[in-house]
Amino acid sequence: MAASPDAVDEEGTRVTDSATEVGSPLDSLEGEAPSKRGRRIGTGIGIAIVVLAAAYVGGVFWTADRTPREATVSGVEVGGLPSAQAVTALEDGLADRVTQPLSIRVGDIEATLDPTQAGLAVDAQASIDALTGRSWDPRVVIERLFGQVDTDAVTNVDSEALTAALSGAEDFVTVPPVDATIAFANGTAVVSDPVDGSGLDVEAAVTIIEDTWLTATDTLDLPVTTIAPTMDQATVDTAMTTIVDPLLSGPVTVVAGEATTTLEPDALTAIATVPAQDGAFVLQLDADQLTQLVDAALPGVGQASTDASFTFTNGTPTIVPSQDGTGFDPAQLAAAVTAAAQSTTERTATLELTAQEAEFSTADAEALGITEVIGEYSTPLPAGTDVPRTNNIRHGAEIVTGTLLMPGDTFSLSKTLGPINGSTGFFMSHVVESGNVSEAWGGGLSQLSTTLFNASFEAGLEDVTHQPHSRWFERYPPGREATLFEGQIDMQFKNRTDHGVLVQAWVENGRTYARLWGTKTFDTTITSGGKYAITSPKTIYNTRATCTPESGGANGFTIDVTRVVKGLDGSQVESRTYTTTYQPWNKIVCGPDPNAG
Repeated sequence: MAASPDAVDEEGTRVTDSATEVGSPLDSLEGEAPSKRGRRIGTGIGIAIVVLAAAYVGGVFWTADRTPREATVSGVEVGGLPSAQAVTALEDGLADRVTQPLSIRVGDIEATLDPTQAGLAVDAQASIDALTGRSWDPRVVIERLFGQVDTDAVTNVDSEALTAALSGAEDFVTVPPVDATIAFANGTAVVSDPVDGSGLDVEAAVTIIEDTWLTATDTLDLPVTTIAPTMDQATVDTAMTTIVDPLLSGPVTVVAGEATTTLEPDALTAIATVPAQDGAFVLQLDADQLTQLVDAALPGVGQASTDASFTFTNGTPTIVPSQDGTGFDPAQLAAAVTAAAQSTTERTATLELTAQEAEFSTADAEALGITEVIGEYSTPLPAGTDVPRTNNIRHGAEIVTGTLLMPGDTFSLSKTLGPINGSTGFFMSHVVESGNVSEAWGGGLSQLSTTLFNASFEAGLEDVTHQPHSRWFERYPPGREATLFEGQIDMQFKNRTDHGVLVQAWVENGRTYARLWGTKTFDTTITSGGKYAITSPKTIYNTRATCTPESGGANGFTIDVTRVVKGLDGSQVESRTYTTTYQPWNKIVCGPDPNAG
């Protein structure tokens, strides 16, 4: 039976008509239908969210290795490219800018820098990495997909290399400052003004180039710094007050014992200089010239010392003793006068006379051991009378006699005799030049040279240099002679003993003598071989106006001479063989060759 609309179930709940509950149109519209539609909308939104999320994730991954769609790096288009391609595009686009010289200007001077040498480079990979890489930031993803990015390339700068390159440019553009100077002329001070210099401010220039070198489109103006002179106007002003004005204010009194003299400003400024020293001007007086001034004004003050020397008495060396003196020290004199000259109150320089020892004392001379003959030799003068030649030898012997060689000293005959001309007591005489007889100042001195050479050769002294004649003269030992030609050929030997060597030479009884005194140190053995490689003389025709005819006739030859030098203990010092080749004595005919032509 159908239930009544007002029926109530056992629980007291109102029971509706089942047909109405199931099939009521109202129930279809307001009951089940709204719930299904909500589910459909929720499902659609979820799908959309999933799609958008997938698209976003895809964008994140797609843009991770790709530059923004419209991107430039330092003006180079790299938009929308994969990272590797973008790096290549950037390197190619900046190739010229990273290799071409960078124009710089410092003041009025322009120069260029080589970017490579200056340590300037572009990091293309880092530049592209700044535009790529995975990012979950929506703003970044959107910018990379749709935006426009303009950025500067990442640069690498080797600051040390750049500083070094700029330092080179600094040397080129620097204008050094000019220090002030003070000098004296005609008793007054002459001052040159200081001038500032200029140079490159390297530290600031490094910063500017680091920031702008890649983007610069024009010459880079680099900062200039002022270089102040060390000796500026302030130092001049100080020197004028403390040095110049006092010096010119009046005379300085010099007191030496009971003697007194005055030195006027004019005399002092004539020997004064005002050099820069440690950033200040100082007054300096020439000690030697000041000593001469005081010596001239006070001739009776002190007594000069004299060194020991050697003289020959009856052919034997004797010592002339040294003499100590009294006087004042030039350095002390200069210091005292300098102090007084800069004082405005005490303008007196008081000197103390002191003992002045000889530089080369009698004891020094005795210690040289000049006690015996260590080498001697003599050669005969040529037959006949050649007074100028003999006088040249005699005069040369007088000059070299008394020459003292300390241990290690080298004797030079040319320097000892020179200059060789008429004003120094020499005469014109015959010489052999280029194999021919002619005349020259000092003709005959080769005989003195040969004689001295042989004395040193016998003594075992070191042969520094000598040159034999081109032709052999019978008055000399073959292979053991030495010619002399001032300015071209010299004869030198060295004292290789631990003692002094004293030279003695003279002309007597038709011979030239040379003797060396000292302490015997060596045993010397000299061996001469036989003549070989004989060459015959020829007839030579000479058309020169200075030609001297010669009869000729002597052969030329070669000879070996060996010298062995040993110490007194038998130890060998030297073993040397000298090979000398002489030309033949050709017959010289003055005039043309009759058979020529």
